[in-house]
Amino acid sequence: MRESALTGPGSVYWDTRVLGIFPSMSDGALFPKKFVDICAGIDPNKPLIPGRFIGLDVSEMGADRTVAAVMIDGRCVELRTWNRTRAMDTCKRVAEIAISHQVPFENVNYDAVGPVGGEITKCFGMLGFPANPVYSG
Repeated sequence: MRESALTGPGSVYWDTRVLGIFPSMSDGALFPKKFVDICAGIDPNKPLIPGRFIGLDVSEMGADRTVAAVMIDGRCVELRTWNRTRAMDTCKRVAEIAISHQVPFENVNYDAVGPVGGEITKCFGMLGFPANPVYSG
């Protein structure tokens, strides 16, 4: 069995279950402290992932929010959220965001799972917008 970064030596799983060390983070923490420490040591002028991208998590018409994260050289430069928007309106809004940040349309990646993702796929297609569907499970 292959060790994973999530379960191997140095992971929270390993520290707590194998070494018996209490975790260095609380249950309510979003990121382990060591991840934050690593990020704090990164040169802010060095590109992490060269290029311009948008990640889109779409929501339905309810209280959930659609989120568009604009990434330039691996850093989030803008995070926009909205709710109660039809699929076509969401696609048009994402096109405007892409244009304003000079993000190539083919560098827009969106959650295509479920009926909402299917509608977004149709709308991007009707607009001739070559975005990338992401199917996660």
